[in-house]
Amino acid sequence: MIKGDKKPILLFILSLAIFAYAIVRRLGVELPDDAAFFLRYAENAAQGHFWVWNVGESPVWGASAPLFPLLLILPIKLGAPPVASIIWISVGLSSVALAATAILISRRFGYLAACSFVVLAALDTPTMFFAGSGLETPLTFALLAFALFVLIEKRGEWAAGFAMGLLAVHKMDLIPVSAALLVAYVILIRRIPVRAILIAAVLSAVWYGFAWTYFGAPVPNSFLTKALHQNDFVNIIDWRWFGSTVYYRFDHWVLSVLALIGLVRARKNAAPLLTFMLGLLLVHLAAYTVKHPFEPYDWYCMPSLYVLLILAGVGVANLGDVAQKLAGSKGLVGVVAVCLLLAVVVRSEIEFQRADAKSRQNWLAYVEHDRAEAGRWVNENTPQSFRVLTAWGNPAYFSRRYVYDLSFLNRRYESGDLIKKYRPEILIFQNSEQSTPLTPDQYGSDYTAIKIFDSAFGSGEGNYFFTVYARKDVVPQIHDVVFPLKTSCVSTQDCHRYSPLEAERPSAQRPADLPVDSVSSEYCHLDELNHEPFSANEKVSRQNTFEFSGWALNGSEKSLPTVLFVKFSGAAGTFYASARSRYYRPDVPAVLRLPSSLENAGFKTKLDLSGLPVGDYNISILVGARAQTQECSAQSIHLSQ
Repeated sequence: MIKGDKKPILLFILSLAIFAYAIVRRLGVELPDDAAFFLRYAENAAQGHFWVWNVGESPVWGASAPLFPLLLILPIKLGAPPVASIIWISVGLSSVALAATAILISRRFGYLAACSFVVLAALDTPTMFFAGSGLETPLTFALLAFALFVLIEKRGEWAAGFAMGLLAVHKMDLIPVSAALLVAYVILIRRIPVRAILIAAVLSAVWYGFAWTYFGAPVPNSFLTKALHQNDFVNIIDWRWFGSTVYYRFDHWVLSVLALIGLVRARKNAAPLLTFMLGLLLVHLAAYTVKHPFEPYDWYCMPSLYVLLILAGVGVANLGDVAQKLAGSKGLVGVVAVCLLLAVVVRSEIEFQRADAKSRQNWLAYVEHDRAEAGRWVNENTPQSFRVLTAWGNPAYFSRRYVYDLSFLNRRYESGDLIKKYRPEILIFQNSEQSTPLTPDQYGSDYTAIKIFDSAFGSGEGNYFFTVYARKDVVPQIHDVVFPLKTSCVSTQDCHRYSPLEAERPSAQRPADLPVDSVSSEYCHLDELNHEPFSANEKVSRQNTFEFSGWALNGSEKSLPTVLFVKFSGAAGTFYASARSRYYRPDVPAVLRLPSSLENAGFKTKLDLSGLPVGDYNISILVGARAQTQECSAQSIHLSQ
């Protein structure tokens, strides 16, 4: 850096502000569930118990990134709220690490590459979301930036050794990245860095030796559980998860294309740097393709995405250089080309990134909120001596009770029925697919549901709700228990919308939920019969069972229906059957130019028509409103024997 040159300082300050703003814009109202695992350990450590899950119990190495909770101890001890501490340390550390990365990129590839990195990283919602959500990603960014600093600034063996050792300690999946840094450093200095290797080995030996002695195992308990016992879980992702998340999903294909262009520029006189970055990309792609988790832990992808963003920024700058050469000018052609390209990327990506941010924030605002509220309610309404059995971080942390961790990430694996074995006073569970807030799961005759948290269910986020159960003999000791349980369901049909459809026989009796006065409506359509497009005058046999689906709205109020029926009108009479609403149909508000809040306008019904006489029937959709029934004529069928 030229003495008196203020450009690096200005770049750092501007980058810091942009990253802090971009991260804060992605924050939600609650912590992601796994972040609460870290917070439980950090708060126990701040209270003088060091690394324990349950105070007074043998220590367990549960959170797999041991250095991150240590950063939280000081602010918590100084009186800062724990949740605020983990969020603002995450925001601050990520902003500094990413801004420092921009400075390093400018030193090696120029200011256009650095500015492009800042724009692309700040635009990417997954990167900014996990940078501030309370998981280990901020420290990962900081240690990767430190590794780049060692290579780009050609630092000595002490710095290299600390970088390798800290990477190896921070997370087990960064041990091969530490090895890639060693290879890169060997290429950089053209000899074996004995001192650096010794420093890294000492750091690793000290931590893993301590872990073996203190925790009874040299690897995290969470790693053992995931490696040995999660194979029995139902996988909701497959081997393609990691590669698609990093290189294609969330519009990352744009980054991949730009990164390939960046490699053309970066390969010149940058063998150590490319060895490190490509080594990271390759080992993580191989590791998480061969052994993927059972559900998408997308923050595992952040080291690779960090490298991809750097290469993409270099790629943008390379295209600027090409434009400069084609113009045959030494003016601002390259700068203008880079600005135009970034403007095109931002313009094409911004709506998707906003939608992605909104989706993640909704998850925190509803699903994670329900989880956390279940824990808070237990803390406020049950005796301190009560023990809780649950499988999630938020209820475990916010209940502030002795917790049997059924995920076994923070408890050594035990087979068998832990409910019967330990008989805890409180259970906090997520629903199964078949249950509803009106019919929560049952866990034997000893337990009863005492509280439902289902804002996610009511908001349309999906079939998610959390139930607090109590052992029946301790219910009198618990406050705020009211039967029947309150739910967010606006109707019985609404509450059962995620249950498997069961065949219903239409009835000749008009439903009491439908007002007598009727008006015509155009806000409905019957689309499919047994998952095939519905054709006019469809001929069907009454010996079969039929599933009808379509969409319907309360036309007068432009709202989702709470009471919905299908009517069959024919010479033999009129028959009614209920329909289940609130199925996802985002095309409906888009076509009708209505608010996106009406995207759950779909309905379904499964009918047994064997009780209807043979003949022709007109099918209508009936929406029950406040004072009248809105009737929408849909299709006709001929019912044969």
